[in-house]
Amino acid sequence: MVLTGARSLSAGEEEKILTTIHQEVEENEEVEEEIQESLKGWLVVIASFLSIALLDGVGYTTGILQNSMVTELGSNKAEIAFSGSLQVGVYCLSGPFVSRLINEWGNRPVCIIGALLSGIGMLGASFGTSLGSVLVGYSVISGAGFGMMYLPSVTGSAPFFSKRRSLAMAICLCGSGVGTFLMAPITEEILDSHGWRWVMRFLSSLCFMCIFCGLCMFPSPRSTQENKVKTIRVREETTGEKLRARYRFINPILMEHRNFPTFMLVVLADFFAFLSIYIPFSYLPPLAQSNNISSSDAAFLISGGGISNMLGRLAGGWMCDFDNLHPLSIVLVAITMSCPPAFMLTWVTKYSYMLSTFFFYGICTGCVVGSIGPLLVRLLGVKAFNQTFGFLSAARGLAVLLGPPSAGIVVDYYNDPSMSMFVCGCLVVVSIFLYTLATIRNTIVTRRQGYQPL
Repeated sequence: MVLTGARSLSAGEEEKILTTIHQEVEENEEVEEEIQESLKGWLVVIASFLSIALLDGVGYTTGILQNSMVTELGSNKAEIAFSGSLQVGVYCLSGPFVSRLINEWGNRPVCIIGALLSGIGMLGASFGTSLGSVLVGYSVISGAGFGMMYLPSVTGSAPFFSKRRSLAMAICLCGSGVGTFLMAPITEEILDSHGWRWVMRFLSSLCFMCIFCGLCMFPSPRSTQENKVKTIRVREETTGEKLRARYRFINPILMEHRNFPTFMLVVLADFFAFLSIYIPFSYLPPLAQSNNISSSDAAFLISGGGISNMLGRLAGGWMCDFDNLHPLSIVLVAITMSCPPAFMLTWVTKYSYMLSTFFFYGICTGCVVGSIGPLLVRLLGVKAFNQTFGFLSAARGLAVLLGPPSAGIVVDYYNDPSMSMFVCGCLVVVSIFLYTLATIRNTIVTRRQGYQPL
């Protein structure tokens, strides 16, 4: 909230404010007490799992609906494919805005409103008579609703756990793989029997049912958190327009944290990782078919990658719960191990080798995804998780929109499907370099603080 008529700060007043912020940072760096796990926490995990299953399950239905929508709406495949990419981009890019809503209202009302919005958007798209109306309902309105469901589903379980927090978060993320496998055959069956409009209405009903998932997003058990947030909010409101305008999306307390530069390196590295991660899911089937592999076998490559990605997420979350393993080290090792299979897919032509290579790639990238949440908590704390993951999600949304199209430009230029995997490998190399820088800086900081280095 911006105060009208606020005067400019003198140098002495601004220095006093920043000194107070430094004190707040030191208070936030205290070792957190162990949390007693409860039934409420596991209910939040189940609700988050189901919500993410719906989100990613819907995301993978665009390709199934493509031919039917092209015929009826008179559009081309690229325009229909854009509707799916736009939906993912909207719900990822809404991360910073949603994190602010969560800080104001809490996870439960934000998730419930998101379920209502996404259901209304899907229902409206089912009555669309043009691509524009479908984009408004399916991509924009439902995308915004999914954004309000996604962030609470990823971050909502973290405050309920301490000992098995990373594993709980990984279980939530595994809803992605389960939703993809369950939603695809159901969608195809409804499409064959009733058409794409009834698919949209079916998905709309599932979105409305996620209101019950939102009701299970119980408030955080940390009784001191609300008082702390109120103290910070009051302190920010007394700083005037000059200092507040500098921190629109990032709280100044976080920017003064000793690990904030490491966090920004992680965001940049994760951006390049997500530029690469979705490229094989878009271009591996055409590459397989160019090597005389049947379309059904080529499609199963994606299924195999989805299974292995889910296993990798579980493995990453499980390993992050070990005190002697830092999530940043796990992410660096996993992203490094994903580099050889990315390049190998450019020249592997035998189906069994291609499947096993992509399966290994899926495990490695899944481990990266499953470890990022615990990494953000380790760097800046669980109290800031909504904000840090919201910021990271916005970067991921941009990466999802840019990655596959960029690889497509290179493929078209060289007229060679294998170049997509080469682009994927090069982006992974950049991500490895940035994660290495983040690891080096984190090691230096922990040594200076007198802790055991990584």
